[in-house]
Amino acid sequence: TDQLVATNAGTAPESTDEKLAHRVEFELYATNAISLKTVQIHAADGTVTLSGNVSSRAEKLLAEKTAQSVEGVRKVVNSLVAPDPAQS
Repeated sequence: TDQLVATNAGTAPESTDEKLAHRVEFELYATNAISLKTVQIHAADGTVTLSGNVSSRAEKLLAEKTAQSVEGVRKVVNSLVAPDPAQS
């Protein structure tokens, strides 16, 4: 078993949280409606936090709904910022 430890030492497996964040990122990308350039995704123990800027309230709600639909997501904290249409 010492050899196995030595050969695997350089390749740390992706954590469950990282995998979950990547799955959410992929699903958001697949909508073709959300720009990931301005959105950050963080996952911890089944809670996904979305932060950054989106172009509309509809995009913000779509991002939350999409993240919630990903297997393994227990809670979504939507901290995305959308422009206020009343200030346009």
